Amino acid sequence: MSTTTVVKASEQEVSGQTRKTLQGLSGRTLEINPKWTNPSGEYRLGLKRAYELFPKDLLTRLKEQRKKIFETKHIELLVQSQNDLVKFDRENPNPASEADLLTRSDLEARIEALKAAMKSYEDPGVILDCVVFNDGKDWRAVIDVDGSGDLTEQPCLTDYRKELQYHTFGKLDLLNFSVNIYEDGNMLR
Repeated sequence: MSTTTVVKASEQEVSGQTRKTLQGLSGRTLEINPKWTNPSGEYRLGLKRAYELFPKDLLTRLKEQRKKIFETKHIELLVQSQNDLVKFDRENPNPASEADLLTRSDLEARIEALKAAMKSYEDPGVILDCVVFNDGKDWRAVIDVDGSGDLTEQPCLTDYRKELQYHTFGKLDLLNFSVNIYEDGNMLR
C-alpha cells in the first residue's frame, strides 16, 4: 500500500496531558504514542481494507460472524424502538399536540430505518489506518487494527527480517501479520 501522504502530528491538551494526534486517511483521529522516537516529526499515512489481506476461507467465516453480531445488535435496537412506540401510544392514546405527533412520527421513522438497514446490510470489513515513520535508524509501521484510532499501545513494527515481530489483526480472525517497508517509507507491505 502507498504511504506517500506525509503529515506532522498535532498536539492537544486533554485533562492536563499533551496528546499527539494525526488525521488518518479514513478520517479518524489517530492518537500516537508520545514515546515513539521520530526525529523528523513526519508521519506517512496509508489506508487498507483488511478484507483484501485475508484468505478466502477466513473471509467467509468472518463475514458470517460479523453479520450475526450485526443482526443481534440490530434486532435489539429494533425491539427497543418498537417498545418505545408501544409505550408512547399507551401514554398518548390521542396525540394532539404538534410535539406529540412529531415524536410518534420520529419513532415510526426509526423503526422503518432499522428495518431498511437490516435488508441492505453490507460489510466492507475493517478499514486499517497505517502510520509509517522513521525512528532515526529504521522505518516503523503502526496499524490501527481495531479501528479505535488509539495507536498508543499498538506495536511499532519494522521489516520482519530485522526484528521478527508480528501482530494480530483481531480476536475474530486471529490472523497474524508482519510488515516490510520499501521505497524510503513510501510503500508498506
